[in-house]
Amino acid sequence: MREWLRELSGTDRNKVANNSKARFEISDKQNEEYLMNKKNIGSSFDDFLEEEAILDETTAVAIKRVIAWQIDQEMKVQKLTKSAMAKKKHTSRSALNRLLDENDTSLTLTTLSRAASVLGKRFRIELES
Repeated sequence: MREWLRELSGTDRNKVANNSKARFEISDKQNEEYLMNKKNIGSSFDDFLEEEAILDETTAVAIKRVIAWQIDQEMKVQKLTKSAMAKKKHTSRSALNRLLDENDTSLTLTTLSRAASVLGKRFRIELES
């Protein structure tokens, strides 16, 4: 972006700067007026995700990231390499990589339970209201 601005002539640079300032001044002013008239702005982030029809998917990815992180941390505590963990789990290293992939939400409960068991832990799932 900076290089692009440097290549512009002085007059063109001033035009870009003036147009940018005008846009920001208008949006700031509109935003200030809007904020003064509103007591509560918007809804919760979950409501936004639900409106966008991505709440379930986002929740699944978030849960998977936490589980993958917990398994990774426990492997570090126990000084287990991926290869050693895969061997103890009687699976391939690529299967373990899928387990630790924070974006892969297609794991079975059996896979998660087995991984926890190999680490001397239990896997627990709860429904919340």
